[in-house]
Amino acid sequence: MKKSKAVSVLLALFVCATAAFAQGTLADQYRAGMLPRFVEYTKIASQSDNDAEWMTPGQEEMAQILYKDIQAFGFPTYLSKDKYIYVNIPSNLKGRKAPVLGISAHYDTTPDIIGYGIKPQVIKNYDGKPIELKNGHVINFETDPYLQKMVGKTIVTSDGTTMLGADDKAGVTIVTTLIKTLAENPDMPHGQIQLVITPNEDVGRSAERLDLNYYHPDYAFDFDAGWPKASTATSPMPKKTATATRPTRLPWLPAWSRASTTCPTTAKANKATLSRTTFLTMHKPTPTRWISAFAISTRTTANAG
Repeated sequence: MKKSKAVSVLLALFVCATAAFAQGTLADQYRAGMLPRFVEYTKIASQSDNDAEWMTPGQEEMAQILYKDIQAFGFPTYLSKDKYIYVNIPSNLKGRKAPVLGISAHYDTTPDIIGYGIKPQVIKNYDGKPIELKNGHVINFETDPYLQKMVGKTIVTSDGTTMLGADDKAGVTIVTTLIKTLAENPDMPHGQIQLVITPNEDVGRSAERLDLNYYHPDYAFDFDAGWPKASTATSPMPKKTATATRPTRLPWLPAWSRASTTCPTTAKANKATLSRTTFLTMHKPTPTRWISAFAISTRTTANAG
């Protein structure tokens, strides 16, 4: 009897280990495609504009490219007239219910620095030395302490003449890869997932024309470019009314930091008045914030700009 139990335990451990290895292999497989996708997305100039009535031509182009990429994965995908991209991934749980998970990101980039003609620089196996960019910009451990954790990994920066656009092309890359992963692995269990990729976040208008007929999750995760010390922002989303506001300007944020401005938005959808803007989590930025961004090995991309 004891021998039989031992065999059963060993078999269970083997099955668990095999499943874990398979998941690890799967993650590595899709993670490898994130870097080239991210680099290609950053090359598309998709800045929002405070003075635009709504969209900029660059955002129009980015929306069409993303829509085409995501639609190819086979899930119901809708590009609204206001260029919000909505994706609905049905639950594949049999006989079980789960809360609806919401995932969001934005494809526009900040209008506060040059955002066209972007030339991403991919630095593999970073050696820890200062990174010299054009126009006299230098990234090192003093300007960006998080760089110390990047030794031996892959880093992506701009060439120093423009921003990189990791805010939020990094989040868009992650979200797109997630959709691709679930589409190609239908046996991976999950509840219903609603996704939205928005325009105009960097001018405080991403929620302005959000259609709650397509996006009304129970819990929402915003995949926006954050800082290394930040944690993922989550929020339960009521069915009829959702409220969130940007934090007021913190004393250490410079005047030129767009992400620090207080700009609540009000929109009407489903006869409910919504007042919300993107959740922000960040730590003290440096001037290089608008010049470069890090691609953390093949895992994710962090830092704004």
